[in-house]
Amino acid sequence: MRRYFLLVLFNVLLFFGGCEESKETDCGGNNTIQLFDECYSIENTLELNLFFRNYTSIPIEIKGLINLSKLSVNGRITGGIPVWIGDMTSLTHLTISGSEGVIPSEIGNLTNLTHLVLTGSGLSGEIPPEIGNLIGLTYLELTESRLSGEIPPEIGNLVNLSQLILSYNQLSGGIPAEIGNLNNLMYLTLKSNQLTGTIPEVLCSFLNPTFTEYSNYYASGSYKDFQFDLNSLCPPYPFCIDTTYIEQVFGINSLKHYVGIQDTTNCD
Repeated sequence: MRRYFLLVLFNVLLFFGGCEESKETDCGGNNTIQLFDECYSIENTLELNLFFRNYTSIPIEIKGLINLSKLSVNGRITGGIPVWIGDMTSLTHLTISGSEGVIPSEIGNLTNLTHLVLTGSGLSGEIPPEIGNLIGLTYLELTESRLSGEIPPEIGNLVNLSQLILSYNQLSGGIPAEIGNLNNLMYLTLKSNQLTGTIPEVLCSFLNPTFTEYSNYYASGSYKDFQFDLNSLCPPYPFCIDTTYIEQVFGINSLKHYVGIQDTTNCD
């Protein structure tokens, strides 16, 4: 009898314990949404970080966070970057790492973005020209992926960029001359792609090619860092990034913008 009573008591406690646990993940009401056993205010959630998860898709419930300004998703996202991400126009910072698939053209709707980071070995396809709509960007990183095709000339619209990182992809074709519009750039890396042709001379218009300016930047450590190595870019190279020329004329051998190693097999 005592054993029966204890068994009944255990089941009752288990039942109510289970109910209590379910209450903890029941957001309730119309002002919250639930994501992975967490409740988030629809109006007051401004930043969301989802790390170290495997997703078949990014949860569409995120779209309901109407004032979200910063979103970071880090994990294996087999379903790719959803097209509805273009509806989240309140975003100023977007980081998606580990996604498969392509970059949707709808990304160009996020005109309030200042920071955009899309990385991951499963990310492929071309950089959509709509990325040129994001004229508020100061930081753009599309790296360590399998992005292919040419760098869209529309990237020259991003005149507020201070950092542009397109390294370690499979980008081909030439460097668009429009990249010379980005005179606020402090850091540019196109290294380890399949780029061909020549490096636009217009880059020298904002790379400070005078001895005084080089010396000042060299001394302060704040000079611009432009990297083109591990491509198939052909000489002659613009004088402002020709390491040999800079060493001979200015006597400075540690400048951070450089041509680096190029495969010139197919150059004329």
